[in-house]
Amino acid sequence: MKPEVKPRSWNPLNNILFDDEDLLVLNKPPGISCLQDRTGLPDVLTLLRSLNPEFQLCHRIDKTTSGILLAAKNQESFKFYSRSFEEREVHKLYHAIVHGNFSDEEREFREPLEVSGKGKARISEKGKESFTLVSLLKGFKNFSVVNCMPLTGRFHQIRIHLSNAGFPLAGDELYGGKLVFLSALKRSYSAKSDREELPIIARPALHAVRIKLKSRSGKEIDVEAPYPADILRLQKILKKYDQS
Repeated sequence: MKPEVKPRSWNPLNNILFDDEDLLVLNKPPGISCLQDRTGLPDVLTLLRSLNPEFQLCHRIDKTTSGILLAAKNQESFKFYSRSFEEREVHKLYHAIVHGNFSDEEREFREPLEVSGKGKARISEKGKESFTLVSLLKGFKNFSVVNCMPLTGRFHQIRIHLSNAGFPLAGDELYGGKLVFLSALKRSYSAKSDREELPIIARPALHAVRIKLKSRSGKEIDVEAPYPADILRLQKILKKYDQS
């Protein structure tokens, strides 16, 4: 089951978190690719370039991931912000909802990663250095909400590190997570016989919530992205039906 977002109806200008002469910071919904893919559906870069052909993305997040995405408005700013990412001068924070009870102390994950083909990655000694800091934000009976700070930017880094530690993301079937259904949480749930029960969230529960970096003029940019509807819905249901 795919996320609810309809790419053809999404307008980047309705999702602006920060805007100056060099940079646009967007709150990307799930279900929209950063770049063109095989589906032929509109992607973020194509939509932005329909407004200004000089737009370039400074980084990428997964199609299924929601949240903060940076786009440069000109070549000079693209070079500057791309270098900021490469030199790890950009501080990124993600929130993830995972299966299991994550411990109270902050944990470091350093397993090297490599792309294994077919849109998947894996831990490998031959892979590239990967480093993620994870801490508990909110604990439930069967799930945890965690802060994730990726200090490197490897493909599917957060998802693999958490899965390998025994905490796969809710909804992340690619890396061992499971879809979350209300019937599994609410004892009095009664399914309608003529309808198939749909998952509370139909994607990996991952949201790029905050970013901090320096602008070309040296000013600090600190932006937060509100949760999308599916993350809010899952947290609300967990708070109601999955308390320990």
